[in-house]
Amino acid sequence: VKSFFAEIDKTKFGNALINMLAVHTAAGSPIDQIDVLLAQIRQQLLDQQASDDEANKTNQATCDKLLTDYDNLRIFHSTERDNAQKRLEENTAALQQAEKDLAQTLTSIDINARRLEEGQQQRDAQRRDYLIRIDDYEQAISAVDDATNLVQHLKTGTCLLYTSDAADDLLCVDLGGRRIIKKK
Repeated sequence: VKSFFAEIDKTKFGNALINMLAVHTAAGSPIDQIDVLLAQIRQQLLDQQASDDEANKTNQATCDKLLTDYDNLRIFHSTERDNAQKRLEENTAALQQAEKDLAQTLTSIDINARRLEEGQQQRDAQRRDYLIRIDDYEQAISAVDDATNLVQHLKTGTCLLYTSDAADDLLCVDLGGRRIIKKK
């Protein structure tokens, strides 16, 4: 019996229980009353343990739900992170391709600008050549007109004399500034 009481006395509650039994025994309480008291304490302990078990069960369910929710969130965020990483890689590749395309476009623009400049220079040169040819044509037409006038004058028996003072004598000068001399 001593070892039994020594085993109970090792815990705080067991020590308090032995002290309570000692007090009741010293007070001369009947054993039946002590037995009822112990049964009440046992029932209170069982009720407290049941209440604590229920609270623990509720807490465990809450914790299990939270762990499940947190695990689901972890999976969701891991998936989102992986998707964001994939989008980042795709966007980086698209940006690199866009930079290559832009470089090619800028090169094409430069080539076209040079071709445009060369084309403009060629058109300007052709325009200058055209203007020179037009001037040559006008001079040739004028020369043909002068030759035609000369032939017409020669047919009528007049002779044209070119002098620098021909323009001073307005009565004997044709429109080209040539002096008209009639043969006798």
